[in-house]
Amino acid sequence: MAAYLLGTIHSVSDPARVGEYSQRIGGTMEPYGGKYLAAAASEPIEGNAQPMMSVVIEFPSMDALKQWYDCAAYKELRELRQGAVEADILAVEGV
Repeated sequence: MAAYLLGTIHSVSDPARVGEYSQRIGGTMEPYGGKYLAAAASEPIEGNAQPMMSVVIEFPSMDALKQWYDCAAYKELRELRQGAVEADILAVEGV
């Protein structure tokens, strides 16, 4: 069953680091079957959230998503991202 990583970016403190992260993340996802479904400015419809951008990444399974998230290549990028943006990241299993 597919699984999805949902990312909501609230603010960017280091655009250069975000640029490097964006250029390198695709190569870390490919071995785990990850692919972007959406990555764009968000439009609030309900609630109080005011995100700058939202991201949806599909993986073939929750196991594949977690393996990618914990792999050495993404760990390095995760640390790069964590110092450059304020974001919420969730993993959701498909139906």
